[in-house]
Amino acid sequence: MRAEPGTVTLLLLYRRLFLETPDLKERWDLPLEMMFVYAVEDPVTVELARERGIRVVQYQPDWLDQWLASVSVRKREATLESREGGV
Repeated sequence: MRAEPGTVTLLLLYRRLFLETPDLKERWDLPLEMMFVYAVEDPVTVELARERGIRVVQYQPDWLDQWLASVSVRKREATLESREGGV
């Protein structure tokens, strides 16, 4: 739910694996768009994704506020490190 830097790395890895998997060679020429979908924004992670050409989409379903109220503060907010631009 929360935007996390590790997700950006995973998307880059999956793109690379896709383009290096011989069984998928017949699909290599098709358009490939990486999309990062999150509910709770971390501005640094969103910027990181955009810098790498990843489409960023914030998903806010009707039930999100209720779910966020039911989880711990740790899951609702970006980490201190990411808010300060650290790793």
